[in-house]
Amino acid sequence: MKNFKSILTLGMLFVSTAGFAQFANNGSNHSSGNGSPLLIKDTNSYSRIYFGYNPMTISYDVKGVEDNTLNGLTFGYTQGISLSKKLPLFLEVGARFNFGFKSETLSDEDEDYYSTRASYDYDNDNDEEESEDEKLKTTTASIVIPINVAYKLTFAGGDVSVSPFFGITFKGNVLGKEKYEYEGEKETADFFDKDDMGGKDYVWKRFQAGWQIGTNVDYKALSVGLHYGADFNKIAKKTKTKNWGITVGYNF
Repeated sequence: MKNFKSILTLGMLFVSTAGFAQFANNGSNHSSGNGSPLLIKDTNSYSRIYFGYNPMTISYDVKGVEDNTLNGLTFGYTQGISLSKKLPLFLEVGARFNFGFKSETLSDEDEDYYSTRASYDYDNDNDEEESEDEKLKTTTASIVIPINVAYKLTFAGGDVSVSPFFGITFKGNVLGKEKYEYEGEKETADFFDKDDMGGKDYVWKRFQAGWQIGTNVDYKALSVGLHYGADFNKIAKKTKTKNWGITVGYNF
């Protein structure tokens, strides 16, 4: 229900923005000092390649277990398909690859937290001894197919445009693992292995669907984007994910 309300609110915000843009393009025609319209209509389709920073937060609905935020990198491709000759409304389709990573040094206070987060047992022969060599590395990878509706606001001169978008995502999780290192010993847990995760309820799902909202700001061929999104379905029992990202791209 919370996801539905969030999506409805964001959708209404997007529709309101698009409605205002339509009014500005077709009805108002407020002018600058030289009499030129502030906004012009651009219904040309476009392509974009991009890369950026895309951290992911893994949230655990377990008392005493904190969220885990991974650093992330992303690169992808978007095709903007014009939906109308009268309005700068576009269907954006494409694909992006997300790579998440994090390295942590463990302490005694972290022991219970990490043994709860990952069900496999870390091998520590001396629980009372503290060592800076105790490290945990988390790595994830996924392929995301976003489908967005975008409305392009192009300013007079045509060099600068702002394109708010809203849409759904389909994600395939291809990699998820944690590697624990202690005094030269290594143990690895595969998030997709029920033995490593302590049962099938805690195994990560390979497929997820979600939503995202954001905007792209273009200057000529250069594009800077910002987005935020979350998944509809949990990645595992009592475990869900969300992400945001900032990207730099090239339009052609």
